[in-house]
Amino acid sequence: MTRYIFYFACILWAASLLVHVLAANGVDVQETLPAIWLLHVGAFAAFFPAVREITKDKELAAWQETHKANRANVVENESFFNFYRPLFRHVPPWLLALAIVSFGYAMVNASFFVLGGGTPAMRGGQYLLENHSALVKTLTEQEYHLALADEPRGFSGHWMLFYGVSAALLYPFNKTTSIS
Repeated sequence: MTRYIFYFACILWAASLLVHVLAANGVDVQETLPAIWLLHVGAFAAFFPAVREITKDKELAAWQETHKANRANVVENESFFNFYRPLFRHVPPWLLALAIVSFGYAMVNASFFVLGGGTPAMRGGQYLLENHSALVKTLTEQEYHLALADEPRGFSGHWMLFYGVSAALLYPFNKTTSIS
């Protein structure tokens, strides 16, 4: 089952990337394909089984038990990545790098999304940009569709994060390395 969820996460990561690239290039993806919002559901459908698999990992549980007493000391003396390395011990470097880049990019993308200035709306035949129902400015039809394209761009960065981390945690191959 882990392999299927891994492949599911990989395929939907690629779909999220496609949505992101299209939206970043001004394509109003949600108008063309409203089903993209199902990627919200898919992110959790991949992420929760990934977390469940981690909790069933006997080697990881033994490592956590060993380090529980001196956890503060471990965090002080080891880098962030070394402390969490056992979670990703079976993951090839390229996939781990992809998950880390997805995490960083999601943070940068979210800041651009939040600072975007408002939400597009259509009222009384006019295209508007609103911020908490207050009018920011009136838009042209083209500007309105560009603003609509920003919504999937903002969310797709997080979808890529969830799918990337899920794929890294569920990577079902190369399980010969043990925790040191």
